[in-house]
Formats: sequence, structure tokens, C-alpha cells
Amino acid sequence: MRFLKKVLIALLTALSVLSADLPAQQKLPAGNETVILDTSGFWRYHYTLRKPVLKTSGTITDTQLKSFEESFKLETPFLAPGWQAAAFDDSSWDRVCGVPFLGRCDWAIDYSMGVGMFGEYDSSPGLARIYMRGKFEVTEPARVKDLALSVGYLGGAAAYLNGKELARGHLPQGAALTLETLATEYPDEAYLAPDGKPIGKSSPNARVRLRQLSDIKIPSEALCKGVNVLAIEVYRAPYPASVTVAKRGLQWANCGIVSVRLKSQTSEGIIPNATRPKGVQVWNSDPLAYDTDLDFGDPNEPLRPIAIAGTRGGVFSGKVVVGSDQPLKGLRASMGALTRIGGGGEIAPAAARVRYASPNSTQIRTIGHYRAVLTARFDPLEETPPDEAPVRVRAIKSGLLKPGQPKPVFGAVVPVWLTIPRAITTARSPSRLRA
Repeated sequence: MRFLKKVLIALLTALSVLSADLPAQQKLPAGNETVILDTSGFWRYHYTLRKPVLKTSGTITDTQLKSFEESFKLETPFLAPGWQAAAFDDSSWDRVCGVPFLGRCDWAIDYSMGVGMFGEYDSSPGLARIYMRGKFEVTEPARVKDLALSVGYLGGAAAYLNGKELARGHLPQGAALTLETLATEYPDEAYLAPDGKPIGKSSPNARVRLRQLSDIKIPSEALCKGVNVLAIEVYRAPYPASVTVAKRGLQWANCGIVSVRLKSQTSEGIIPNATRPKGVQVWNSDPLAYDTDLDFGDPNEPLRPIAIAGTRGGVFSGKVVVGSDQPLKGLRASMGALTRIGGGGEIAPAAARVRYASPNSTQIRTIGHYRAVLTARFDPLEETPPDEAPVRVRAIKSGLLKPGQPKPVFGAVVPVWLTIPRAITTARSPSRLRA
């Protein structure tokens, strides 16, 4: 099978928003604790899968894994050093609002704390490493005071700012961290009750699994003017040899992220990136990811070309999303001609379709960030844009915001889809095109 890959730039040349200004820096209230980054907002994630490890007898055998899905046996590569650097390109990573693998239950406190029980946590015993990157802007590094980082995790964690290590927890101290590094193992009581039976998510022992790096101070000298990158690497812990598949011991995740929060005691010299900023935004969105009216763009990431990959003879799409903290009026999107990179012809804009997603009538509760809010997904595609996309305000369910979590900033959101029809993919040989 020959693959066709086109790289397209969606030119929102006729975008007109009559009721909102262009993006502006967010002004912060002076003298208050300000959340700069938080797992309420968007992060870039990458994952590594490996067979689970027992702390005394090496990797778990295929026989021991027989009760798990075949996908748990997949092995994917670790990242090479350098991914923590500010200049690293993470545009191909998952863009996730909140934390991945978070349970769906609202009523169990241990569940909502993220103790990591499979089936409710959506994780895998094969998860060996989690890499995550968050971005924030510093306007005047010397004026940033009392910047502090806290990380909640399962297994072990190391934190980096602009490529330099800030702190590590439940990992070997002083030694270089390698691909083989494992987090400090958990005691047996994190998995089993005194009678040897596996504990449940509501057992007090489950909270033993939660680990924390608390209030790591970040000096202003570590910051740079412009975009700064906070990187977190989460390491798996080995399973105790006493825990076997027969005892359902592998029902617990040993590698997970529960929360990240970067906060400052002052508002000077720094711009937060935990909630929707003011003004109009346009951002990239994976066509396999659903969009909601709580979504917003990362102001520290550039708008990139829409990349569409597919086979010849098919119909394939990509998208960008337009959002604002004010209603969107008069929205129009258009694109220029598609030209073959390196020369060799041009395709008229009329050959491609531009459509606008509208909200589904069914509301969902978001999983990884604002579980206290019901939100709308965008599924139906319309040929014409809405005359006005309103700001959809949702009720915040009492008691489900985490302590200190910033409240959501509601906004107007419209995903814009670009579709390449079968006629183009069939008539053209595999090539790379640009709008």
C-alpha cells in the first residue's frame, strides 16, 4: 500500500471576529497566589510501554501476563536525552488537557485522588515511562518571585526547567537517570491486606501509593525571557515478588501522574497558562481527538500546518480550532491553492472542503481536568459557519474542584475542518502539497 501524505496550511484569511480583540497578555491580580501551570490546562504527553518488572525476578513472563490484553505486551522506545529542552519539538505528542489515565468516578475519594487502579484508571501494567511538557511565558525573569512546583505521581518523578533538573522523588539520588532506572518500590501493603488479599480502591492502604514532590522552589535565575518549558518524567516502580497475577496484584498502576502545579506568590513578570487566555485563538487539533467548549489553545505554541496522512483513493481530513473568551461573530475560513512541494502543479482551493463543527446535544463530563463541569463535544459538520458562536457557561458541580484548582474560563469554540476528497487523492500520485 502506498501512502499519501499532504502537508496543508489552513489559511483563515477571512476570519472576522466582531466582538473580541486580538490575543492579549493576561493581566494578573497583584498580591495573590497565581497558578502558572496546572493539570487543569493542556500538556504535551509521550508514553513508553514495556513489560512490567518484578523487583526480585526480572520481567514478568508471558504466562503471568496471560490474563491481560495482548496490547500490554507492546514495547515502544524510550526517548533519547534532550527531550526536556525548551527548543525540543513536541508537536507530534498527545495534547491532553489534565492528566491521562484518570478514572471516571466522582463519588470515591480515593478514586478521584488517582490511586491508580486498572479498569477505573484506564492505565496499563505495561506503562513504563510518562513524559510531559508544559509551557509558560516570562516577561521579566528578575521580577518573578516565590515560584514553586508541586507534583503528585505514582512511581517516581523527575522535574526539569528548560532542560535542567529541578528535583527528583522516589528515584536514585545523585546517580544519573538511565533508561533502566526504576522508581523506589512500594511496600506490600500498597497492594495487599494483612490477610494477603488484594486491597480495593477505598482501602486506606491505597493512599500509600500517592507520592509527592512538594513546593520545590525555583529561583528567578533559572528562568529565561520568553517561553519556558517545564518537563516532568515519571518512572515506573517494580512490582513486589509477592504480588502475582493470580492475586490480581497487577491491578495497580506503578507509573502515573496525578497532578502538577506551578504557582507564584506574585503576578509580576510571568503569564499563567492554566486556563483560557483573553482574546481570539487558533490552534491545531488532532482529527482523532474530540474538541469541547472548554478547550483552548496554548499561546506558547505556534499555529502549525495541518498535516493529513492517508492512502490513495480515500477521503482524509485535518482541522484547526478557533476559540475566544467572547462570542465569535462573522467567522469565515478560506484557504489558498494547494501547490506541490518542489513544483509540479497546483490544485484550486475549490477542490477541498472547509466545514465547521457544531456542538453535539449530548453533554459529557471531562475526565482529566474539570470533572466538575459538563461540557459539549463538537461532532456534526456544517457547510456554513454559525452566525454567532456563543460562550457556553456551565454549572460547576460543588465539591469536585481540587483544592486550589483555578476555575474554568468558559468560551466560544468552533473547530474548522479541512477535507481532501477522493478525486484529488486518486488523481494525484503520492506527493506533499501545501496550501
